[in-house]
Amino acid sequence: MSDIKELWVDKYRPSTLKDYVLNADLKTYFKNMIKNNALQNCTFLGCQGSGKTTLAKILANEFNADVLFVKCATEGTIDVLRTKVAEFCNALSMEGKIKVVILDEVDSASATSENSFQKGLRTLIEAAQDDTRFILTCNYNKVIPAILSRCPIIPLKFDKIDLAKHVKKILDNENIKYGKESLKAFIEESFQYYPDCRRIINYLQLCCNSGELVVKLN
Repeated sequence: MSDIKELWVDKYRPSTLKDYVLNADLKTYFKNMIKNNALQNCTFLGCQGSGKTTLAKILANEFNADVLFVKCATEGTIDVLRTKVAEFCNALSMEGKIKVVILDEVDSASATSENSFQKGLRTLIEAAQDDTRFILTCNYNKVIPAILSRCPIIPLKFDKIDLAKHVKKILDNENIKYGKESLKAFIEESFQYYPDCRRIINYLQLCCNSGELVVKLN
């Protein structure tokens, strides 16, 4: 059996801020954060597939941090907060690195009771502020105000032209045959999903399985 080809959404997932598709002002903001060694607590807000988790991992890597990644959709309970997250925050970094807790889809974490993940998190953020930063991602902003006051929202934005350039780069790297008309047709059809980059790139690979860009209308 031949090897399954790698999914483009994984193959072209950016690993550096330079390659990340983002509004120019926001990219400058993060560049300055890295330059000044001033990582802050923050919450990335955007639709599914817009690259929130990828950016969180890029920042943690840029700061050479010790990282704890928590999928709040399945681990967003007070027990996980009190054990896994609290233990990470309380542990000393052997190399003196900054620690980063990435809470993915934190709006899925429990929030309704007094004994909930989100309400417990607000206290932990303050207790760990000397050497730990928290990067949260959410899709629908169902995060309690007490957390957002400690981890301000940064809505992730990017222009369609930047995404179009990224699409063209993938086509060129994969040696896909395309012309102005086929590229225009793809953009007109697929950008109805904007800003869901993941969905657009998956659709791009589907349209190129013959080695040529052919738009497959849904």
